[in-house]
Amino acid sequence: MLAVTYVTLRESELLWQSEKQVRKQMRREKMERQHYELSRLRTLLRLNTVLAGLARDNVKSDFLAGKHGAAVSLSHYCDNCRCLYKPVC
Repeated sequence: MLAVTYVTLRESELLWQSEKQVRKQMRREKMERQHYELSRLRTLLRLNTVLAGLARDNVKSDFLAGKHGAAVSLSHYCDNCRCLYKPVC
């Protein structure tokens, strides 16, 4: 004989509410992951832009001479930026 289970209206409502909460939580977690990934990519793009600018020869000469508003820097600091730029970019 086939066993039949009846779900009451109250149980059905509780089950539906529970599933709804789970879906909301999953959606929220997905949005948080996407937000984190987007902010991480923005940071990487900013760093890439800064390093690309520091790797240019005219920027290095500006820092060494203190021209165009650049702070005077030592040559090995500029070389370190170039060394950092190569593997990152």
